[in-house]
Amino acid sequence: AMTSFAPHAPDELVAIATVRGRTCEIVANEDPSGLFGDGFLLGMSSLLDAILEIPMKDVLTHLPLPSDVDAALRGEDNRNRRLLDCVIAHEHGHWDVARMLAEQAGVERNTQSQGERGRNGRGQHA
Repeated sequence: AMTSFAPHAPDELVAIATVRGRTCEIVANEDPSGLFGDGFLLGMSSLLDAILEIPMKDVLTHLPLPSDVDAALRGEDNRNRRLLDCVIAHEHGHWDVARMLAEQAGVERNTQSQGERGRNGRGQHA
């Protein structure tokens, strides 16, 4: 059963999962089509295998996730998977890969620019 974090899982994994979830949520919420669904759930769930120290396929058998999120976390190519891969590339500083994946996911250019301004501290009002 998935009742607690694995004893050796670093707290940083939970922090990374939270930031990843929020980033996916921001991008998903900026999409006018509304086709991404719950971005926070997607990003937050993406590290559960590492946090719990069990394979993702086993984690997913215990979670009633929307089918598109479940498929993305299983590594199947869909719009949510491309969004997640884009956010992960962005986390790792692979800007060109992140831009390419954003385009493949259908993320609007203005959404990418807003995220970059926020990351760089530009374009924010006091």
